[in-house]
Amino acid sequence: MTTLIGVDFSGSQADNATWIAMATVGDGGRIEWQTPFPIRRSDLEQLLLTIEGPAVATLDFPFGLPAEFAVKQGFIRWGEGLMDSCDRMSTTPQADFEEVAREYVAAYGEPRRASDVAPAFSPLHVTNPNMVPMTYHGMAMLGRLLARARGRFSIPPLPANSSRWQVTLVELMPGQLLRARGDSGVGYKNGDKNLRRRHEILSRLEEWIGSPLPEHVRLACRANADCLDAVVNLAGALQWHRNPEAYNQPDAAQQGFAHDEGWLYTLRP
Repeated sequence: MTTLIGVDFSGSQADNATWIAMATVGDGGRIEWQTPFPIRRSDLEQLLLTIEGPAVATLDFPFGLPAEFAVKQGFIRWGEGLMDSCDRMSTTPQADFEEVAREYVAAYGEPRRASDVAPAFSPLHVTNPNMVPMTYHGMAMLGRLLARARGRFSIPPLPANSSRWQVTLVELMPGQLLRARGDSGVGYKNGDKNLRRRHEILSRLEEWIGSPLPEHVRLACRANADCLDAVVNLAGALQWHRNPEAYNQPDAAQQGFAHDEGWLYTLRP
């Protein structure tokens, strides 16, 4: 049995907008859903440290920094990589990171990672949405997780450990998953048609995963768009569990960037 975790991550100062969806899938493919719920970042970190593997957790924050920024600002040196960058982020005060990010963007613009294809934002995007706090808190959490239990976690496309009990952490964006499945990915968070749009997205998710969603999951998603994003990412975790090759992988020329920056996996249409 594999645990699936979909996360809609928030870097908000209030720390009250992160949502998590969880399910298990057995060898026969049967999915057992839990009711999605909001979670504080520290509690999410503890859950990832203690959840019984094997597990796939999909998270929607940038796992790494654009290499040109990371090297220039000392988050990594040539020959190091994503894990070292996350480790340094975990010991960097948030205010210091936000200051150097602002100064860099003002001087050089917003760099993107090799996997940040449009319409994905740079991890250093500073206007609506402000990605910098999310990048900081997400990477700092990864740094602490890896410091405490590096052998427990696998972060594709970095080399995996051999444990069958590992927890695989995958960077996915719910909006990209929706677009790959034929949805516009807009109009469900706000506006007078948001409830209708959420219903449409839930129907698309059921078609994608191949089974109905429990009513308690549907009700939670209709009530909260962040909850719906977490469930979309859980569907992405299920797709990864079934066939990771459904996602675009870094080619030979991109492997070095993926080693340093992490990799935003995009679902093939």
